[in-house]
Amino acid sequence: MLPLGRPDGMYPGRDQLVYSPEITIVHRLLQDAYKKLRPAPNTLIVASPFANGYHFGYVSPRKFARRPFSSEGFPVWRTTVDSIPAENTAGFIVLEEPYFGSDRLSDRVPPTYRAVERTALERRGYSIQAIRYEKRVEQSDRPPP
Repeated sequence: MLPLGRPDGMYPGRDQLVYSPEITIVHRLLQDAYKKLRPAPNTLIVASPFANGYHFGYVSPRKFARRPFSSEGFPVWRTTVDSIPAENTAGFIVLEEPYFGSDRLSDRVPPTYRAVERTALERRGYSIQAIRYEKRVEQSDRPPP
């Protein structure tokens, strides 16, 4: 939890935890997201560059719950919105987390992808939005009927 305070300059993060115990709601929101989205080990999550491994934890393959230890699940495969074209992936999930203070990541998704599912999650006034994207299929890429 202490590293959560570092992106906003409060080293090592204790002040943020003392003054805002609501930060624990982030854990519950990610739990809700994992259970709803059911990510696989190869599911790419596009998130804020401020989000790190401590933020995402590991995903239990049975319960799709956020876990703290690698022995309890698989790591979340993540990247930033600027790395999407380089990944050349068929699809991914953008995790909009406004409390990171960054711009809307979905506004920067390359036009070669289209949103196919939107999931809004909210707890006690905090909210995140998960948007699933797939690569657009061009007419020339479609198989003949």
